[in-house]
Amino acid sequence: MPDSLQKALRARLLRAESFRNLLEDLHHLTKLDTLFLDPLGNTLLSCPRRETRPLCRSLHTHPATRDTCLRHRLGLLTGLSPRQTVPTCCASGLRQIIHPLRIDDQTLGYLLLIGYRDPGSGESETQEAWTRNARIGGPLSWMEWKRRWETAPCFTPRQIEAVCRWIELGLKGVHHRLEEPPAAAIPPENILPANIHYVCESIRKHYGESVRLGSLAEACGISPEHLSRLFHQTTGLRFKDYLTEVRLARACELLIETDNLVADIASHVGYSTLSRFNRSFRDFTGMTPTEYRKRKKPFSRKTEKGF
Repeated sequence: MPDSLQKALRARLLRAESFRNLLEDLHHLTKLDTLFLDPLGNTLLSCPRRETRPLCRSLHTHPATRDTCLRHRLGLLTGLSPRQTVPTCCASGLRQIIHPLRIDDQTLGYLLLIGYRDPGSGESETQEAWTRNARIGGPLSWMEWKRRWETAPCFTPRQIEAVCRWIELGLKGVHHRLEEPPAAAIPPENILPANIHYVCESIRKHYGESVRLGSLAEACGISPEHLSRLFHQTTGLRFKDYLTEVRLARACELLIETDNLVADIASHVGYSTLSRFNRSFRDFTGMTPTEYRKRKKPFSRKTEKGF
């Protein structure tokens, strides 16, 4: 799913009252800070708006430690399976739950519940975290850090399992509400008009080939002009722009996840010439493919070859 379509889905989702209610319910039930993040780890919605965990508040008001927390969070999201709901450790040694939010098998972002401890957990994880932060000029002494860490609530593994199940049920309820007219957010793509769903699926499956509007219109039994108008009305994108974004989004993934030559990646995603690919890629990301790989590769844990 290209970035612009993901943004449209996220924007309408954020306006849905049922989704906001879900975050509020999670916070009131668990007393944990509940956030909705985009795939890059940016906070789009939170409940409450101001962090309640004293340790998190102190770290996020100091530039060095704030950057450490954000880099740690991005590293967790980068290595997370798209279908994985996991309790994991944050940069301060507190525990958190990360739940991918998916529509039509695409990850739009993540629900994040942060700020609890395991019962009987020792100080080793948070002491290591304090040491790392102290080395970069963190603002807290060890005793103050420990005091704030100990204010976090404790949850047993059984309680965390129950929270994860509740999240699953809550998201199903949100999706159900979104499907009811009038929808407060765009519904999942698998209930879009059948012709548009077919076109999107065809592009995602055959982006490396010659994908033509006329051929898809013929398969749908409508004129190319009518399909073009319908596609734009439904997605907010032109057919050509959608195809370009799918190809370049896949190229971004391959630049990070593999060591393949840029020319091979360009050919794999459907570009006949490297120069055309480079121009499109720069327009899409603001940098060359080589620059993109250098900047993004350190966050990836994959270095595979092949497609």
